[in-house]
Amino acid sequence: MKRIICCVCLVLAVVALISCSAPKIEWTLIDESDHFKFFAAKGSEDSAPLLEKELEANYDRITTDLQVDATEKFSVYIFSDIDTFHQASGQRGASATHVGTTQGIDTWIVSPLNPGGTLDTQEVLTAGVHEFTHALVHYVNGSMEENNYEIPIWLNEGLAGYEARQMIPDWRARMTQLVSQNKIPSIATDLVPDKWEQVKGFPYSITLVEYMIEEFGFDKIIAIIKTPSEAESILGVTTSELDSGWREYLRETYR
Repeated sequence: MKRIICCVCLVLAVVALISCSAPKIEWTLIDESDHFKFFAAKGSEDSAPLLEKELEANYDRITTDLQVDATEKFSVYIFSDIDTFHQASGQRGASATHVGTTQGIDTWIVSPLNPGGTLDTQEVLTAGVHEFTHALVHYVNGSMEENNYEIPIWLNEGLAGYEARQMIPDWRARMTQLVSQNKIPSIATDLVPDKWEQVKGFPYSITLVEYMIEEFGFDKIIAIIKTPSEAESILGVTTSELDSGWREYLRETYR
């Protein structure tokens, strides 16, 4: 009994510590568009029109790709500065390029007018499109209250990068160089959460999604999002065969 009480006290202490360390933000519903509600922290109100324009401009294209026909509006929370965002998302000390995240189907984003000195305004707006794609993936999957980590990271991140059109020319040139050097990571052992940062998996994952769209179509990608454990049976190939097809695609496309 004493051990149980001690464990409960420890859990409560940790919860209290997290609660105390998280910034207290007063959110104001500052704007509504056809498909979004924008909540702003004090000092970020002027960012709402920029995000509204960017997200609405991409909404029809991305929801058509993911076959989403939502009746409710998606919530977007705009943080006044990057430090507050990192604290609120539990990622103190994160990279200055980390300006957005998703909580279920809600998008959290740093004010594009105060991005923190590393990214410019347009890059933060693009990050907003990236995070909204994550929100739609969660919506399709049904994990609307929390993030679902059963969806392969290469699919979730690759699809967000694909829809946000983040495969910029510099990355394509770098990919051509890496492919020529045969530096292609393995889907099964490298494009996984534990190795993601080490192998710099983001651009590879975008190309993997490009290949899957070309080879299998969006219908099967959506089916995988709904039931990630059935990916091989949905595609009709093993992960090893998917890996081989993707590598051939890279050699043909990035040369």
